[in-house]
Amino acid sequence: MRKIYMVSDLDNTLLNSQKQISKKNLEAIQKFVDAGNYFGIATGRSYESAEEYVRQLSLYGPSIFCNGTMLMDKQKNLVHEHHLAKEKLLPFFEAVKKALPKAAIKIFLIDRFVDVSGREDALRLQDDYPAEPRKAEDLMHDKWYKALIIEKENQALAYQLSQEYLDDQYYCMFSDKNLMEIMPSGISKGQALKQLAEEYQCFSVAIGDYENDMEMIEMADFGVAVANALDCVKAKAKYISKHHDEDAIADVIEKVLQMQQDHLLNQ
Repeated sequence: MRKIYMVSDLDNTLLNSQKQISKKNLEAIQKFVDAGNYFGIATGRSYESAEEYVRQLSLYGPSIFCNGTMLMDKQKNLVHEHHLAKEKLLPFFEAVKKALPKAAIKIFLIDRFVDVSGREDALRLQDDYPAEPRKAEDLMHDKWYKALIIEKENQALAYQLSQEYLDDQYYCMFSDKNLMEIMPSGISKGQALKQLAEEYQCFSVAIGDYENDMEMIEMADFGVAVANALDCVKAKAKYISKHHDEDAIADVIEKVLQMQQDHLLNQ
């Protein structure tokens, strides 16, 4: 019987509207892992940001963090990593600061993420993702796993600036309506899942809701969109599960375990 490697997005997929993992989802994941399969999360968050959920879950195999630039196991061992080239990001950050003074600019490092926007404390305190203030120039010896631009008023301009200042070393996309992610080119949740499925020789299942989940849903052997997903994400999925407030992961697990039992997984 072929084993399954399943990964789920965190926010608005595995987590409900109260940012919790339901008891039914937790029980289903335990059943899935007890059957000899692999389960991980695939999130844009860093390990530290997701750690409270990692501790609750029965994870078996590495999970995907920072949209694929970090693959780590539950014990925080770094299995695979990818970094950003820094040179062209510095002038881009300066352009963002000038054009979008309320934007937050985050850099994700190995053990934390920092704010390099230089905004006033009053703005920083209103931030939904507070971080240690630093200067980007002081972090040149660190590994940068991804950058994040948080802009609530003019996201289109943030993306336009990324196209003007950054080249094909970088991949920019949105993980929420206000969050523009900057990744190394060729790195994504989808590529990370493909790598894990090949290494573990498993049938791959991916579950998500937003633009940064589209590629992994399309690349997975069985791609799933939750009922609350964007229409463009649903269009890539082979299965539409329940709403994230209705135990969507338990619904998917029930379906794929039945597929596994019926020997319907691709060989």
